[in-house]
Amino acid sequence: MKKTYVLNPEKRQINFMSRANWVTRAMVFLMVSILAFSMESSASHFRYGHLTWQKVSGNIVRFTLTDAFRRSGYNGGAVAIGDIITENIGGTSLSFGDGNNTGVLQYIVTAIDPAEDWLIGQALQPGSSTKTTIDYTYATPNNAGSPWVAEVNASARTGVEQNNPNANYRLLTYVETVSGNTSPSSSLPAIVKLTRSATSSFFVPGADPDPSSALRWRLATGLEAANGTFNQPSGLTVNNLTGLVTWNTLATVLGGLYSCQIVIEDRDAATGAFRTQVPVDFLIEIVDCNPNNIAPAFISPTPICGSSMTVLENSPLSFIVSASDANGAQDVVTLNSGGLPSGATMSPVLPVAENPVSSTFNWTPGSGTAGSYVVTFSATDNCGSQTICSFTINVIACTPPSCSVTATPCNNTFTGGVPTNIYLGYGPQCATLNVNLTGGAPSSYSWTGNYLSCTNCAHPVFTPTAPGNYTLSVTVTTTQGCSTTCSISFCVLDIRVPGSNANDKKVYLCHLPPGNPANAQLLSISVNAVPAHLGNHTGDHLGRCDQVCGRQGRTAKPGEMLIVDDKDDLEMLVYPNPFSNGFHIKFDNINDSKVNIRLFNMAGQTIQILNDQMPDHEISLGSDLSPGIYFLEVQQGDFRKVVKVNKAE
Repeated sequence: MKKTYVLNPEKRQINFMSRANWVTRAMVFLMVSILAFSMESSASHFRYGHLTWQKVSGNIVRFTLTDAFRRSGYNGGAVAIGDIITENIGGTSLSFGDGNNTGVLQYIVTAIDPAEDWLIGQALQPGSSTKTTIDYTYATPNNAGSPWVAEVNASARTGVEQNNPNANYRLLTYVETVSGNTSPSSSLPAIVKLTRSATSSFFVPGADPDPSSALRWRLATGLEAANGTFNQPSGLTVNNLTGLVTWNTLATVLGGLYSCQIVIEDRDAATGAFRTQVPVDFLIEIVDCNPNNIAPAFISPTPICGSSMTVLENSPLSFIVSASDANGAQDVVTLNSGGLPSGATMSPVLPVAENPVSSTFNWTPGSGTAGSYVVTFSATDNCGSQTICSFTINVIACTPPSCSVTATPCNNTFTGGVPTNIYLGYGPQCATLNVNLTGGAPSSYSWTGNYLSCTNCAHPVFTPTAPGNYTLSVTVTTTQGCSTTCSISFCVLDIRVPGSNANDKKVYLCHLPPGNPANAQLLSISVNAVPAHLGNHTGDHLGRCDQVCGRQGRTAKPGEMLIVDDKDDLEMLVYPNPFSNGFHIKFDNINDSKVNIRLFNMAGQTIQILNDQMPDHEISLGSDLSPGIYFLEVQQGDFRKVVKVNKAE
């Protein structure tokens, strides 16, 4: 018997609602699954990679690894420039090719783009929170005659890429320490934006500090870019000699992301022999703009795109980067960088959006940073039209040259044959200074010292007008910017006889009699007689016999008492002391002021007074004194000195 089922309207309604709920739940599940898959795909985090190296010394190699990752995957997505992240999403590590690796790396963030959800960071030396290079010591200079293959081989590319979704990525370079070669370097934004065009193009910049290197660009193979299958964007090409990438993007997916890896080869400029290579792995995004849209442009005072600049280690470098958009106020230009060298800053911090827009680059490369650095900036408008501008910064290690200063007399000869003596009152009273530089070409001079005739010249003239010791120093800066300092010292003596004049020029000369050189004689002679004395009598010299330039280096011998005034104008020897048959006073006076002398006993009674004594004479006293202690008072101007002398039994 056939049963007929009558549906309860309420139950039917309930059943319908249950079915609707099921459908809703299924749709929600499907959407969540799709969203989860999409999120999982986008969670594949790699955006950009670049690996370079240079030899430090021996078998020590210094690697620089720059990567870009999905910003929202780290620190809750609130990553800022200067933050440190641990790359635990893909477990990125650097393998050195000899079986060793760094383990999971940390990165310090050097650039961000919140809108595009990426960050760029430099890998840190394991165990350091500041060192943005990784030093590694190989056991041998190469791998049994072949270079070491250093690489990053990790996961994963984005899941929404058109050509390599969710694929692994590989960054490799060839390393050896035999030649002392340094790899090339480059820089790009994490995502390069191209408008749909039959001739879309941009440059992959490259630089190499080795003058004998020639760079060549090519597309990476599947083995190089992924250790397996890797699909370069269909139809994309790169100029082998310039790094210009061109691509007909008319058939591409609007808004699509395409992964691309360019290899920059380092070859010998003379022979073309291969030396090493570095990868530049990045994303290309296809954007669509109004045909009348004008792309942003970098404007003055921005350095010329593609230009190079040189800076010494520990010297500051600063320049302004500016961009604008001719479409007017409706277009805002976003200025950003492709990552900065360690320690470099931008003010204001990038990204920054205005029209026009500017930011100032500041960097003082530290010791040990010599090499070539490529810095890249991007200017992007509202529709995504982007212009890229790159510069090469060559950092030079300063090796100071050596220098010395020599002197040439103003009239071609120094009287007395001493090159660094200048005599006031006779002969040349000036000297021309000459800088001898080894190890560099001079660019500028900075002199310090009294009586110089110029402050920034190669051959200043030293013209003293007062006696004394003078040290003249010069800091020479080479055309490379390295500096070194050297100096020369002069002894300036006033040898004029007081009272002589222009018509009767007389100077002091110390004469050593032939056969009796110990009995030096102080002569006051005409200037015209000096050459004969100096030419015919070995040992004769200008000035008083005990005249010492600047009173420096004079010491008393046993039995002598040396007295020097506070102003260093008067020097006096008292000898012998104790004495038997009398003592002697020998002066050496710079200002030629007369001297007053008084000898008195312990009771204060004056025994002898000699006033207005010329300080060029030797004075003898005390031959008729009784044994005992006496006091000698010497006064010259404001200077007064009392010394004790002793008459022996």
